[in-house]
Amino acid sequence: FIFLFPSFNFYRVLGLELNKDRDVERIHGSGVNTLDIEPVEGRYMLSGGSDGVIVLYDLENSSRQPYYTCKAVCSVSRNHPDVHKYSVETVQWYPHDTGMFTSSSFDKTLKVWDTNTLQVSTLKPFQIAV
Repeated sequence: FIFLFPSFNFYRVLGLELNKDRDVERIHGSGVNTLDIEPVEGRYMLSGGSDGVIVLYDLENSSRQPYYTCKAVCSVSRNHPDVHKYSVETVQWYPHDTGMFTSSSFDKTLKVWDTNTLQVSTLKPFQIAV
């Protein structure tokens, strides 16, 4: 069985380029599986890694320099009490408010996070990896 994406998606992927004047602070100890930029202002980005870590970055160039590194504002690191046990597969902002986001993992949990406190407000266990 072969599934073909619509041609515009194929060409869109081929047209992707790395930004040459912007980088992000390296926090993850291994690969990054998922990224999401908040839709309200486009200022903050979440990343989820195969190390179970979630990082929140500020994408704004406050230095006004032509070349800059986006800094990590905070992270759910390996020593955080609510860190995922296994790889984070999805992070996603709540659509209308940067005060909440969700994450899912191979540890079979979906977590709803309070962005301001980095505490889990809702934990939903599943029978399979989500």
